[in-house]
Amino acid sequence: MKKILTCLTAILSVLALHAQGTGGQSLITATGGITFEKTYHVEVGYHYVFFNHIALGGNVGCWAEYSGDALPAREAFDGMAHRLSRPYLKPSVMLFTPPFVNLSLLRLKLGVEGSLMISPRFTNTLEMKDANGQDMLFNYRSRTCAWGAAAWLQAEIVKVMVGVGYSVTSLELSKHYSATTLQRINEYPQGVFARVGVFF
Repeated sequence: MKKILTCLTAILSVLALHAQGTGGQSLITATGGITFEKTYHVEVGYHYVFFNHIALGGNVGCWAEYSGDALPAREAFDGMAHRLSRPYLKPSVMLFTPPFVNLSLLRLKLGVEGSLMISPRFTNTLEMKDANGQDMLFNYRSRTCAWGAAAWLQAEIVKVMVGVGYSVTSLELSKHYSATTLQRINEYPQGVFARVGVFF
């Protein structure tokens, strides 16, 4: 994890210096969002924008539950990981459309983002009851990497950008098992987010 963070920092530093001497721009952003599974995420990031339509960079953030209740399950489930929190490092690529509104002070465009979310692994135990009412315990080890995707409407006023959109990820916030089939159920947190940024 430390090696990945060091490499990403070095790459972003080089891009930031390169942006000052070319036609590219640097973009610093702050993002916050909520999902339909009682979770939220906050992050800050840097991207280098090529040709006004492609941005390469990364974010550092945290995804967590904002309720003391366990994430909802599709069958009988009692999780022991209340308020589970997942810090992450997220290298990503952004793509922007040409402006469909292009005024002297205001531009509107669409943006999409694909990302790889790298998070420390954790081990947890789930407690649930089977179809006969007997207690069952499941131990699991989380993944290190997950994917993320987002799409948003972006407004740019001079050097400031504001965006609102929709996101989905495979980041493991909780793990569910079916009490009848004993199979793992994968959840993909989805929700809305807002993003502000500055070009320089």
